[in-house]
Formats: sequence, structure tokens, C-alpha cells
Amino acid sequence: MLNNTLMIILILVVALGGLIYFVKKTTEDSDDIEEKELITVESLMQKVNETFAATIKRSVNDMNLNSEQYKKKMANKEELKSSIHKCADGDAAARAFVKQYTQDVITDERIGKVSPYNIDSIIPFNDPDKLKPRYKFEILTMLWMEEGERGFSKNFSRFGLDKPKKTRYGDVYDVTKEDITRVYEEYIEERGGIDYAEKIDFLTQLVYEKRFGLGPVDLLHEIEIDEYQGGTSGIPSGRYDITLHSQSDDDYPEDVSDYEKSLDEPRYSFEAVWIVFHGLNIHLSCTTFETQKELQRVTRNIYRYNAPTILTQKDPKIISTMKDGSRVAVMCPDFSDSFAFLCRKFDSTPSILPEQLLTTRKKEG
Repeated sequence: MLNNTLMIILILVVALGGLIYFVKKTTEDSDDIEEKELITVESLMQKVNETFAATIKRSVNDMNLNSEQYKKKMANKEELKSSIHKCADGDAAARAFVKQYTQDVITDERIGKVSPYNIDSIIPFNDPDKLKPRYKFEILTMLWMEEGERGFSKNFSRFGLDKPKKTRYGDVYDVTKEDITRVYEEYIEERGGIDYAEKIDFLTQLVYEKRFGLGPVDLLHEIEIDEYQGGTSGIPSGRYDITLHSQSDDDYPEDVSDYEKSLDEPRYSFEAVWIVFHGLNIHLSCTTFETQKELQRVTRNIYRYNAPTILTQKDPKIISTMKDGSRVAVMCPDFSDSFAFLCRKFDSTPSILPEQLLTTRKKEG
């Protein structure tokens, strides 16, 4: 009897030990999987790509739908397919549709898995030291747009971003990384932070613009500026074999500022983003295309709506218009050193009534 009891106890101990080992191993494997599935902007882009492709390719005939459901599914599928091709053409409806679809994917628990608990690990909204200057500028742009029709221009001027920097070369209009960090910290503190809905909107915008939209100039098309440009200055990356040389501090007089020294540093064309704001040509050195490839993608997409031909070495300069009437010029080698574009906004300046002009003239007289 005693031997049987000891045997039962031994079996229970072994079984318990096996169970503990199994639970521990399963937990470790689960942690490894979570670590491997770390959510990033790039992984979300991949999820969006896969979901969009699956939606477009999936046959509606296999879904066993009634007539009304079939028509709705087909219409949704065709609208998605069409909107992806038109969202970078100045088509506001297509842009809104693709952005909403993107947000649905990244917030779907089965796909994107973005939540209030992990969104700050994807984009460090509350840690300016870790946040890219491009992201700071775009977050500010989105928040200023929320303030109304002239929200961007009002705040851009309020924080002095349209003021020149005095240099030995003359006045330079440039919004630097240091400028945008200062303004970001001041403005976010002023408004008391960023809520989850605003964070999701920005994350959606980021995934959308990197995959389907116009990269770092995507939001510039939505705000009240006269023009925006990309790739119109700097050295084209990969086109020439160039040895870059930066001057040392000993090459400058003592009274030359660090900013003036930075103007002599070589920059690539994919780093060139410019705007024309109230007639001022302002360099946004706080934001850039991240690669030459991204600049080329945007240049090849932005002009397509009313294009007379395709941008190639045979036709290296094209002037076209977008669906909203904006005028676009794109160029590529050998017409220019780099891929580049200029987009003149349609009706970007505030409208002035004729009687207001007459009143102004009377006062001047």
C-alpha cells in the first residue's frame, strides 16, 4: 500500500514538473513571437499592402452573398482599386478613402494591433529627443490644420518660422531641425499633449504617405501655401561619384554661427523640401525625403492626372495639372541633375473682394 502511495506521489511530482516546464516554455516562445512581431511603421506598411492586395484579388463570387451584399462588396473593391491609383493626383475623395481604409487596417486587432498601450512605442510622441524632425513638423502641421482654414499659416507666423536668419550670405529663410524642435515642445506643452485619436491620425497619415501619398510633401498639399517643391536643390544621390568635404571650425572666423557653418555642408537633393509661403521661398530643412528612391516615387506619381506623356529620359520635363487644378512641373535627368518637382497650389491665397481692394486704394490715395 505504501509503495503504491509513493508511486502516485512520484507520478504527480513528475507531471507537475512537466506542466511547469511546458508553461514556462510556452511563455518564453510567446515572448519570442511578440518580440519578432514588434510593430513598426514599416511592419504596418507591409500589413496594409497585404490587406489591400488580398481585398482586391479576392473573388467576391466565392463569398456566398445575396444580391445587395454582392453589389456593395464589388463597389467597395472597385473603389479601393481606383482610389489607390488616384489618391496622389489631387483627388481629395480618393485620398480620404485610402486613408480611412489604411486606418481601419492598422487599428484592426487581428491585423495592425495598434492600441493606446503600444502606439507610443511605434512613434515616440512624448519624447522629442527620439522623434524625427520630419515627424515633428508633420504632427504640428496636422494639429495646426485642426484649428481651422488658416490654422497652419497663423501658427507658422506666430512661432516666427517665416522670419529670415541673418547670415554673412544675407537673409536665409529656413526652418531648421532646431527650430521645429523648439516649436514642437512649446506648442505641445501649450495645448496639453496629444490625445490617442490624434496619434492614430498621424500614424495613419505616415503609413499612407509613405506607401500611397506624396511622402513628406503630402500634407503640404492640404495647407494654405502658394507652392511646394522637392529635389530642387542639392547633390543628386548616386548620380555622380563625389567626394564630400566639410570645412573645419578653423576655416571660419570666430563670429560665424554654427548655422552659417552648416550652410557650407553638402546636402543631397532628396533632402530638399521647399515651400513658397506668402511669397517667401522657404527651405524646410527640418523635413526631407528619406531616400532618393522616395523622391523618385513621388516625382513619378504627382503629375499623372492630366499628363500629356510619361516622364522618361526621352521626355525629361513635363508640365501638367492635378485634379484640384494645382499646376505641376516634374523633371528628371538628363534635363536636370536630379528628379525634382514643383507644385503651384490652386487658389492657395486668401480671396480678396473687389470692394476691399477699392477701399484700400482710397485709403492709400
